[in-house]
Amino acid sequence: MILKNTLNLINKNSVFKETIITVSKCDININKTCEELSIHRNTVLHRIKKINEVLGLEPININSDRIKFYIISALLKK
Repeated sequence: MILKNTLNLINKNSVFKETIITVSKCDININKTCEELSIHRNTVLHRIKKINEVLGLEPININSDRIKFYIISALLKK
């Protein structure tokens, strides 16, 4: 149920979805993510901060959140 609510929330926000999928694809590497999305580094960091505020995930600093981030990304790609 919690995962379903999380996925619904992300699917309502295309920027969140795009960011989560791309950050995961780039192995949480912010510079690679910037290049992939063609946006400024601070924009990526701001998006990740917003995702942290809404979902409570901090994939850059917390390994367990990184795993959750990858799982959510894989589910969003389906």
